[in-house]
Amino acid sequence: MTDTTTRAGATLTARADTPDAPAAPAPREALAVDPAFAEAWELWHRDHELRRTDPLGFLAIVGLYWLGAEPITVPGAPGRWHLGPDGPVVELADGERLTHGEDVLTGSRELGSLLVDGSARLGFVDGPARSGADGESARPAVADGASSSGAGGESARPVTAEASEGSGPGTRPSAGPAEDDAPAFGFCEVAVRGDGVILRPRRSDSVYLAEYTGTPAYPADPRWVLPARFVRHPEPVAVPVGSVIEGLDHEFPSPGTLEVELPSADGPVPWSLTAFARDLEGGLSVLFRDLTSGVTTYAASRSVAVPAPDGEGRTVRDLNRAVNLPCAYIDFATCPLPPAGNRLPVPVEAGEKLPPRRAESSPWEGAAE
Repeated sequence: MTDTTTRAGATLTARADTPDAPAAPAPREALAVDPAFAEAWELWHRDHELRRTDPLGFLAIVGLYWLGAEPITVPGAPGRWHLGPDGPVVELADGERLTHGEDVLTGSRELGSLLVDGSARLGFVDGPARSGADGESARPAVADGASSSGAGGESARPVTAEASEGSGPGTRPSAGPAEDDAPAFGFCEVAVRGDGVILRPRRSDSVYLAEYTGTPAYPADPRWVLPARFVRHPEPVAVPVGSVIEGLDHEFPSPGTLEVELPSADGPVPWSLTAFARDLEGGLSVLFRDLTSGVTTYAASRSVAVPAPDGEGRTVRDLNRAVNLPCAYIDFATCPLPPAGNRLPVPVEAGEKLPPRRAESSPWEGAAE
């Protein structure tokens, strides 16, 4: 993926704009749902929520900071951080340390050689979450999706979309720390984004993670399991998409389109959806909005995974498994908006709804240094 614009400092309120649409589906009488179908959906959503509440998943992110030449400390993370001539640098005080695999980092360390595919995750163990009064640290340069701006926004650049929800292999699913006085653990994500470098701490004692109660969803309905036909491009096509940050465009490669028929009171509506690659096995991912966006579902976008098509391009798009992106929950993730053709002219009353609340700012308060 390639960022084609890196201007930031303002936010975008996403709308579920669509072209002139056919009539929405007429209300339908409730149909009896096969208990096995409903149970399979419940198991899937339970597992999805379990992964979402990984102690170092995206709900554990407590800030987003853009590194520059001036060293900063950040709430919830050890060290002082800056950009040197050869990339990011961390300076750890006596008693502070970070880990990278089996390596223990102390003192002043240049981190450029640790970046794999442009990023590295540096672990730490800490005491319980500190209140803002104790912190000597900088506020985030920008909180993705937040309404704040100012001097910090001049050097801030938005990050690309989150590729996954979890913290990676080897982490254990949990709803957060079991005891208030239990040591917290976490990692500092250092990553190249566009022409800058971000630092994002994740902590197992994230307030939002601890208070997260789950995401409501529409009841499973087999009528939203739509047969689809995948039409592969001769070569992947670079598709520009916007983001929840005003002024930021991304560019993602699309291997092809999914041809579906959307339900409508006027009859089935043929629709072509841009699909993006999801995994190495041929699975696909579709970003979309619909007429529920900003009403009962998250305004910016939802995403649905699509199984790899068979040899004739046949697959299924199960909209009961449409999920929210990280930016539906936190201000520290930059989410893509759907391509224009993926703004559906019908209400998709399936999949996840709006979360009960958002983490609209970092719980780690402090004065800028």
